[in-house]
Amino acid sequence: MNTFKHIFFALFVLFFTITGCKKDSDKPDNMPANNGIEVKNGYLVFKDTTTFIQHMEWIKQHETNPEVIYEFNKKLGFISFSEVYDEGMRISDPSEFKKFRLKNPDCFKKIILDDNSVFWEMPMGSLMGHLTNRNGVYQIGETLFRLTEDFSFSTMNAEKYSIIIQNEKALADPNIASVKNNENNTYKNLYSYKTDYFQWSDRRIVARLYASRNGSWPYTYYNEARVTSQQNRGILGWQQADIDEVQLSWDAGYYRVIYPGGQLSSPISIPSKNYFAFNASDIKKTVVESQYYQPQYNYSTCLADHRGKRYGNVAEVSDNEIFPDIQ
Repeated sequence: MNTFKHIFFALFVLFFTITGCKKDSDKPDNMPANNGIEVKNGYLVFKDTTTFIQHMEWIKQHETNPEVIYEFNKKLGFISFSEVYDEGMRISDPSEFKKFRLKNPDCFKKIILDDNSVFWEMPMGSLMGHLTNRNGVYQIGETLFRLTEDFSFSTMNAEKYSIIIQNEKALADPNIASVKNNENNTYKNLYSYKTDYFQWSDRRIVARLYASRNGSWPYTYYNEARVTSQQNRGILGWQQADIDEVQLSWDAGYYRVIYPGGQLSSPISIPSKNYFAFNASDIKKTVVESQYYQPQYNYSTCLADHRGKRYGNVAEVSDNEIFPDIQ
């Protein structure tokens, strides 16, 4: 009888072990199938637009948990623009960081804050940063794309890679199409940055608002909020540093666009959101995606809060308008 009980118990444990493992592996958000995605010369190649859009949707789900995306990229043998930037932000030696930055110049943009301190920003939208390579390149079907802050380049000739990654040469090449991302010249990519200090003067958070556009049709405009914790390391300057908690949230708001012919759209709602990261230093999250039309800042509103917590103390930039008055 005892032997039967032991056998029954063993089968019971085995059943739930198997079904439990199956449940974990079947999670749709865990890891996407990489059918239709391959790596060529260090950049991602998507079989078609549908594959690209599906992968973008998956990236959106994990935008505030980038380690999941990085693990997927690792299995493909791909290193993204975002990963290069994040690696640079973890380098504490200034001479080593300079070498790394000069090796990857597209991935870092120097920003001088109000107190004359230097902040190295990622000059790429958060979503696109996860699928472009260190030069901002990706491919859909037969078309090679390169995305920069100022321009979107494309060509049907993949052999143009060495040219498309150089702005001046790409603009001069008749076989490479270019579109100015900010055709209305109404905002800069990094259009707002603010700081708040903890009770220790060597610790602070930096809140930023960043606007971008994807490089391939259908064009989509993105507005995102970012919050980063930093520590002043003396001669090493301000560097990214983990704290107990970083938080990014925004209240419900709305945006409006102008349709062809000059008609102003009805308000398009923005639902409230709240994101946390523990023992971390950074959160980037897209607030608005507007397909085809750029949000009209003067007719839109959404207030964001950027917060850091360390040893019970809080540094915060609150009621930060995603759509500040640009006139």
